[in-house]
Amino acid sequence: MGMTKIPLEQIEEFRYAMEGPAYWMEFFMEGTPYDEGALDLIHRNRFTACRIDELTGPFYVLWEACFNSFQRVAILAPTQKRASNILGWLTGYLKTLPAHLQMDIVQSNKHRIEFSNGSIIDAHAPYYSCMCGTSYSTIYFDNFAQVPFVVAEDFFNSIYPTVSCGRTKVIINHGKSYFDTISESADFVKVR
Repeated sequence: MGMTKIPLEQIEEFRYAMEGPAYWMEFFMEGTPYDEGALDLIHRNRFTACRIDELTGPFYVLWEACFNSFQRVAILAPTQKRASNILGWLTGYLKTLPAHLQMDIVQSNKHRIEFSNGSIIDAHAPYYSCMCGTSYSTIYFDNFAQVPFVVAEDFFNSIYPTVSCGRTKVIINHGKSYFDTISESADFVKVR
């Protein structure tokens, strides 16, 4: 069995995409608006909380899982249906990328995608114990303004030990909520 020759352009594209999410967003999410300042802030910092547009967070989650081995990423939305929809949308989008940039999916269902590089994206609604005992590299909160204050508070109190002891990135998309206290005390990037 012979070896397949990979064109130099594809190797270069893959290398640039691995360097950071900005290249990934600029060249493979053409026509999709994203917040470049927020993207850079998220990528370079630990414990980052910022309000961002609806697409930057999921695209960052997909980039992190595809181009960084053994990452555990969570998508949290007000309902399990919304979290599963985001996960399904990301799975569909991944299939539109050039073949040399697609990460092979080992297993996929409405709650999780497992990639051949060992990375996993989980999708949850914010219930008290949904993330306990698991360490995540990134947690993306979608539309948390729709989550009742008491539920959000209980949920954050349950995951705080996990978030505080690791190198977790926290991404919050738009809306006034319990998490405003976090984002107001963190580095803040305003949505364009």
